[in-house]
Amino acid sequence: MGVSPVNATCDLFSALSTLTNVNQINIVNHRIPIIPNNAFNDKMGVLENLRTIDLHGSTGSNGTIIAVGTNAFSTLKNLNKLDLSNQIIVAINDSAFQFPRANWDRITINLEHNRLNGSRFGSHVFPTNKVTTLMLAGNMNLTYLPDGAFYDFFEERGHDRNTCNMSGIQMEIDRLNLWLVDNKVTMKLDQKLLEAMGKDGTALLKHTHKQMDVAPPGANAVYNHTIILHDFE
Repeated sequence: MGVSPVNATCDLFSALSTLTNVNQINIVNHRIPIIPNNAFNDKMGVLENLRTIDLHGSTGSNGTIIAVGTNAFSTLKNLNKLDLSNQIIVAINDSAFQFPRANWDRITINLEHNRLNGSRFGSHVFPTNKVTTLMLAGNMNLTYLPDGAFYDFFEERGHDRNTCNMSGIQMEIDRLNLWLVDNKVTMKLDQKLLEAMGKDGTALLKHTHKQMDVAPPGANAVYNHTIILHDFE
């Protein structure tokens, strides 16, 4: 009987979790299908030296990673760079990029040129205890940012500000993005939500509450749901 891709992937990350002295993981031309829940464990000790994980795909090629599981990187308290660009990620689960034991530091998370959309995020996805540069350019279907995934990311926390770059994406002018416009002053989003343009060609944050208070397309649809990755644990 062959080994399933999911089990093989879990075995790969279990093996990587034993490399307690490594400072960089760079895997090219891989066929990794998912980043599983709790991908990096600390059973052999914390990977305190690990600063960079680079699993990006090649520009113009077909990536293979489709999802990022819950607490996938939570043990990596000193991680400074994570590159998952040019993949085919459609789903990001709860707390995927949270670091509960993180040192106060900076991290760049590159998710550019994936297949993300606003309905496929879990809750509390991004770091709140690392100053984060989040790169989302090229996710052309990411036309709104769900508050369950992004609200705490944008909150003021008394340290250097998290930023999120949305370059090239045309965002919806409706209630799905209303929370961003309503909180643009208190959250200082003009310094955090970068290159966010509306579908009408005007910067998203230039819109008023009234302009945004419009029912989204398919208003009766369910927009926010958590992607459960039980099979990837």
